[in-house]
Amino acid sequence: MALSMVIGLTLAFGFDIDDSPALLLAWVGSWGAAWHLYQRARLQGRRAWLLGGFAMLGPVPAILVHLWLRGS
Repeated sequence: MALSMVIGLTLAFGFDIDDSPALLLAWVGSWGAAWHLYQRARLQGRRAWLLGGFAMLGPVPAILVHLWLRGS
């Protein structure tokens, strides 16, 4: 998750955002985090599909899901 955010920010500010797939890379990079958050929610007995699906939307929702699961 953190790696996808670093790559996205590097591509966004290091290059012209119109010519780089920074947003796509950040979104695809969050899929791995979403899978892990899905597994964690499942182990905690929470709604895994809902939380995993929300985390797939991007890095920021994935961070929010992580913080919510950590606080529970």
